[in-house]
Amino acid sequence: MDKKAQIQEHISLGKTEEALELLEQLSTDAVLLQSRFNGAKRQYSMGLIDFSEWSRVQAQINYAALEMMNSVRN
Repeated sequence: MDKKAQIQEHISLGKTEEALELLEQLSTDAVLLQSRFNGAKRQYSMGLIDFSEWSRVQAQINYAALEMMNSVRN
């Protein structure tokens, strides 16, 4: 299975962190998404944002990751 298929599978399974780690191997810009994900995850674990906000941010990051993945040339 190629990296793009693995990224899509991870995202479909809700494994955003794993998808971002693979995406970083394809694009250095993935670090920005990882940073946003980690910040939101930290806020959620500290109770600073509720589950709906955490879900919204995670969905935005997933969408951005798929867009970034599709823009990468093989």
